[in-house]
Amino acid sequence: MADLIGVVVGGLVGFLSAYGMEELKRRAEKKEDCKRIARLTEILYEEVEQLAELLAVDLAIVDSDELGFILDYGRGTEEYDGKINAVIGRLRENTRIYDSQASSLLGLPGYLPNAMVRFYSRLEVNCGKMGEAVIRGDASLISELRQLLLVEAEVLKGDLKKAKDEACAC
Repeated sequence: MADLIGVVVGGLVGFLSAYGMEELKRRAEKKEDCKRIARLTEILYEEVEQLAELLAVDLAIVDSDELGFILDYGRGTEEYDGKINAVIGRLRENTRIYDSQASSLLGLPGYLPNAMVRFYSRLEVNCGKMGEAVIRGDASLISELRQLLLVEAEVLKGDLKKAKDEACAC
């Protein structure tokens, strides 16, 4: 009987030990996942913030009187190419983090992966539309697309900040 109790206690100790080690491993992995998600959301936030800055500051010319002059008289000049097409080009090119981390997006919480894809897809499409509007001289369309992208960028920044804060709370 004493041998049976020893075997049962030994088995129980072994089981609890294995369970405890597995639980410690799961907690450590969860903490690492939280850190990884927090870092990913942080760098994606920075990229979206840079895009928003390009829209808000560098493309602000579309809401000024200067744009009409450029569109009417500046085609092919440095003013035209430098102030509008270059910004649109930078908007299109400033997606390196999103592009390089596309496979990691699925690790983001909730609807955030979808929101990221939607924002970057709309950015690309709207940059194309802005380029076409520049050719046609349609300043109002450029301004409208700029405003839409700015709103979407601000919403996405809020979602990314919330996801980062939640990941840091792990």
